[in-house]
Amino acid sequence: MKTIYYDTVNEHWYHQDTHQTYTWGAHHTELLFHPPSPSAIPFHVVEDNGRVGPLIGVLTSQTVLTNINNKIYELLETLQRYVQLCGGLLFLFSEHDLYDRSVHGMVFHQDSQRWIRTSLPYPDIVYNRFPSRKHEKHPYMKKCFQKLSTQRIPFFNPSFFSKWDIYSFLKDHSFLHRYIPHTTLFRQTKDLEEMLSQHKTIYVKPSNGSKGKGIFTLAMTPTGHIQYENQAETKQYDSLYVIEQQYLQNVSKQWILQEAIASDCIDEKRYDLRILVHRQKEDFIISGIGIRKSHTQLVTTHTLNGGIIAPFSVVEDRIDVPLLKHIVNECGHCLSSKLGLIGEFSIDMVKSITNQYYILEVNAKPMIFDEPTIQMKGMYHLIYLFYELSGFSPIDSKPVHDLLK
Repeated sequence: MKTIYYDTVNEHWYHQDTHQTYTWGAHHTELLFHPPSPSAIPFHVVEDNGRVGPLIGVLTSQTVLTNINNKIYELLETLQRYVQLCGGLLFLFSEHDLYDRSVHGMVFHQDSQRWIRTSLPYPDIVYNRFPSRKHEKHPYMKKCFQKLSTQRIPFFNPSFFSKWDIYSFLKDHSFLHRYIPHTTLFRQTKDLEEMLSQHKTIYVKPSNGSKGKGIFTLAMTPTGHIQYENQAETKQYDSLYVIEQQYLQNVSKQWILQEAIASDCIDEKRYDLRILVHRQKEDFIISGIGIRKSHTQLVTTHTLNGGIIAPFSVVEDRIDVPLLKHIVNECGHCLSSKLGLIGEFSIDMVKSITNQYYILEVNAKPMIFDEPTIQMKGMYHLIYLFYELSGFSPIDSKPVHDLLK
């Protein structure tokens, strides 16, 4: 590894190798030579044929940058630590921080354990972790993505996924369509009637929702009533029209209707498979599979809503892992062909009581996995991808492999 420095007083980056020339960032900007400075902070990076880095930009919001030293952002902090272990330089920036020849961002100062603001070249690669689905559609974001494209800087993932868009892509896929539950777009009461007539129990989901928010189920009861259930309550109604008026009139939301799958169970409780996926070379691989059991309700298995974590070992002997690997690889290629560079995603799947597998959701920006081994392995695969896409030689995996032991 090489050591580069940031002078906090004079606000410039430099190296101290006499008679050596180094470049860094997407446009191979020359890194200045400078004598030692007492106000300089060292950073250890990889050197590859005169390039140092990789320089990894993480796109987030201005709110996150403002609070970064006062709040815990577990994913960003963990990612920074792993990148540092493997010899890269990670910085955080917002959609307002791109200039003609530089990016204003924040790097982590190890000694003070604080993020500090600095100016850097355009990064070798950008990892999109912008946290707001709503504000991701702002004109500033479009300008940001356009500028990255113009500069020919790879960035992933392009945006949050729409549930309806993902369903539309997958249902037309020659292999994946058989793993998609019957799903339709809600437009009028008749859509509810037809889905309940066919499936008796359905999920109603906001197309642009996440973390299980806004999801509820509708089921036909033996008495002819319609049972409504969300994470907090269960009610019965005489009319679908009343349900539509009460719950589906938010014009800012697009709702989808999806058949409820009779799920395989653990201890009489349904469970989902949470699969973390990363691109590697030209394919997509599984970084880990988490199990989430329902608790007292059947609406969602998200831990934020009472879902229970179970080890994969409790169901491993009944899961067709080679099939799952094939499904996630095809899914990755399908999404990449429709949306651009996809480097990471997670899939919520369910195994039915008839041993059929179904894709329930695909998420562009996975949350932190509660299982440390899955999260660490995912971080390793993510950083490996950073190196691959930025054109650096494969990383020394020993630091991360040591953590995985």
